[in-house]
Amino acid sequence: MNFVFFIWGRFYNKKMNKKKEEEGVKEVKILTYNVWFDSFNREKRYQEILRLVEESHADVVCLQEVIPAFIQLFKQSKLLQYRYTSHEQPSESYRVMMLVHNRKYLNYRMEFLPFKNSVMDRGLLSLHLPNLTISTAHFESIG
Repeated sequence: MNFVFFIWGRFYNKKMNKKKEEEGVKEVKILTYNVWFDSFNREKRYQEILRLVEESHADVVCLQEVIPAFIQLFKQSKLLQYRYTSHEQPSESYRVMMLVHNRKYLNYRMEFLPFKNSVMDRGLLSLHLPNLTISTAHFESIG
């Protein structure tokens, strides 16, 4: 299994043998974005971020600092709802969220691992594909 943290890019797995290649992920287009929970131009920023997600045609989208207002806008977009399944960390505060392409990935598992000493409900949200794990997190900046 490969374990990859990405900011933006594509993952190519050239080390797989032919049998594994038929079963596993060959290429993944990943987009990650910190949506910034602040109220400054929130509606305009969120709409622009969702437009960028739409235009990116990414296979997996990792988002940080997500609040309910952003989730609500995402759920109002019929195209994004059609294209992606959303997964969020359980949290009362702002959180991380991952969008997984509905048509490309049917066989996957999601997992949230809370950080042991987090005082802000932080943790690692991971997408486990047959031969690849993609994770996103937002780290604490206390003090």
